[in-house]
Amino acid sequence: MKYTLKQPLASSERKFRNMFEYSRDACLLFHDGKFIDCNQAAADSLHAKSIADVINISPWELSPEYQPDGLLSQVKVQMVVDKALETGSNRFEWIHHHLDDGKEFPVEVSLAALPDGVIYVVWHDISERKRTEATLRDSEEKYRALVNNLSSGMIVYAPDSSVILSNSMASTLLGLTKDQMQGRVAMDPDWCFLQENGTALPLAEYPVNRVLSSGEPMANQVLGIRRPDLAEPVWVQCNAYPVTGADGTLLQVVVSFSDITERKRDKETIEKRLVSLTQPLDSGSISFEELFSINELQHIQDAFAEATGVASIITTPDGEPLTKPSNFCRLCNDIIRKSEKGLENCIKSDSVLGKCNPAGPTVQPCMSGGLWDGGASITVGGRHIANWLIGQVRNEEQDEEKMLEYADEIDVDRELFRTALAEVPTMSKERFDKVALVLFLLANELSLKAYQNIQQARFIAERKVYERELQQKNAELERFTYTVSHDLKSPIITIKGFTGSLEKDLLKGNYERMAGDLKRVSDAADKMNDLLRDLLELSTIGRIINTPESVDMNLLVADVLAQLAGPLKNHRVTVAVQPGLPILFCDRLRMAEVLQNLLENAIHYMGDQTEPQIQFGMREEAGENIFFVQDNGIGIDEKFHRIIFGLFNKLDAESNGTGVGLALVKRIIEVHGGKVWVESEGEGFGSRFCFTVGSLTAPQPV
Repeated sequence: MKYTLKQPLASSERKFRNMFEYSRDACLLFHDGKFIDCNQAAADSLHAKSIADVINISPWELSPEYQPDGLLSQVKVQMVVDKALETGSNRFEWIHHHLDDGKEFPVEVSLAALPDGVIYVVWHDISERKRTEATLRDSEEKYRALVNNLSSGMIVYAPDSSVILSNSMASTLLGLTKDQMQGRVAMDPDWCFLQENGTALPLAEYPVNRVLSSGEPMANQVLGIRRPDLAEPVWVQCNAYPVTGADGTLLQVVVSFSDITERKRDKETIEKRLVSLTQPLDSGSISFEELFSINELQHIQDAFAEATGVASIITTPDGEPLTKPSNFCRLCNDIIRKSEKGLENCIKSDSVLGKCNPAGPTVQPCMSGGLWDGGASITVGGRHIANWLIGQVRNEEQDEEKMLEYADEIDVDRELFRTALAEVPTMSKERFDKVALVLFLLANELSLKAYQNIQQARFIAERKVYERELQQKNAELERFTYTVSHDLKSPIITIKGFTGSLEKDLLKGNYERMAGDLKRVSDAADKMNDLLRDLLELSTIGRIINTPESVDMNLLVADVLAQLAGPLKNHRVTVAVQPGLPILFCDRLRMAEVLQNLLENAIHYMGDQTEPQIQFGMREEAGENIFFVQDNGIGIDEKFHRIIFGLFNKLDAESNGTGVGLALVKRIIEVHGGKVWVESEGEGFGSRFCFTVGSLTAPQPV
């Protein structure tokens, strides 16, 4: 049956029929509960033999009994048709099945109401889309499962730094539930983050904020998480990177962080251990626990006792236990040691057994219970640090009755003592001596290992100092190279420029200007010569140093002031020197350079002071002598206190000198093991340049 459109649409019937029949989508006409027409695409999608197999069939007959939402197909057909008739159209998803094999397939259906209650039905197969959606769903579920099971915390932030997504480990490390984290921002004051030095991490340094401000990824930032529920912070290592769209727009920031609390704690322990192991051996500050892992030794001790059948323990030289007893018999552990006198005698016996004996092990009856014991000492660099003891065995030489008398001595029940004594393992004297010899060899190996641990710790410490010094020198060399290249350019440019001017003046015969040009070239050459001279001197400090000698600072200051008599008089500067200055053991010439540079610096920066004054003196702080050159000149703003000791750093670019003087002072003082700094309340309040000279003191007479 073919459906014919009535007027006024009859003129479009041919176009409609062509569109209907040749559409790639399944097209059908529905009326009064049945399909009254369909195209070939509809028949094909249902695996029908012909179009006739579809006409006069109800939709629910081509569908499973129930749709995915749980509604009967027959009921749902009426619902969707009613909506189409009421509103003119309807769109929804549906499940059909093939007529030949009954296999179900999903379709997206569009209904449009036509005249006379006819419904125009169009559907297209969405099996591929459903498969893609299922794959994406499965992929997302796997992704979420993966993220949630990561051993690292992960948080995804929106561009406003609010939390979009977080995993379980993030909640664990931050101490917040997933719901609590949702929507939070990186600036939340409840999230207290710490720098490695323990101070609060600035908001700008938060991982997400660093990425938001720079647009660049960041790696391996270490920070602490201060949580109210924990006494100590949780330490994490963070990585963060931006996620951008095709046009470069920032979409998200992903931050991942791993718990390194244990690693950081272990590192701090190792650092403390290294510091301890680098102390002098005779200082007594190196403990047994810093030389060995007690857990590892416990394992070795347990295995040794199990293999040989003896009891074993490691104690201090005084007999105090360092490890737990291995294979102790009931007589010693539960009877003798439970007696106050018996325990006292045990500790005394252990101390004697472990006495330092480089010739071999000590083997003798226990001074408490009378069982056979042995011991060997563990030393490091000749210092006795521990005893390794074995024993609690019987042999044929022991008198049981005499041992029972000891029960009375320590006030222990005789029968209880006798029963426990019978349980003690028996071993020939010859075999016990062999076991004791093995113990002696093991103790010697531990002594060697202890010494090697100390040597290794010292090597590591020295290596760290060397690496730190090398980094400082490399950084200094980099600054030096940059500064030299920068400051030497100025006179070179001047020389080159005025050489060109000279050439032009010669061609024009302008001899009057030539004199000025030549003077500028000469001045620039002199400046370059001064710079190179000062740089050469600066570079030799630290490599070339005169033989240190005892220097009377009173006489040295007087000599330097005599050399500066002219500048002091010209600038009307009075100098007061503190009497009773000490004698220093130093490089006399270099120390004179320090004083001269500091005094010249004070003279040059007096400003318009009407009564210019300089004081040289010394004060003592925390047992350290601090020398100073104090003036009442122009003073120095605090922001310049550090940079003025840099190479060529001059606060007044028009002043005389190359700007190397204070850099020379700093280098000389550092070579002498001291430090230099400036104290000033600011402009107009004068300056005080202070320095120390490390630990250089005159040698004591022998």
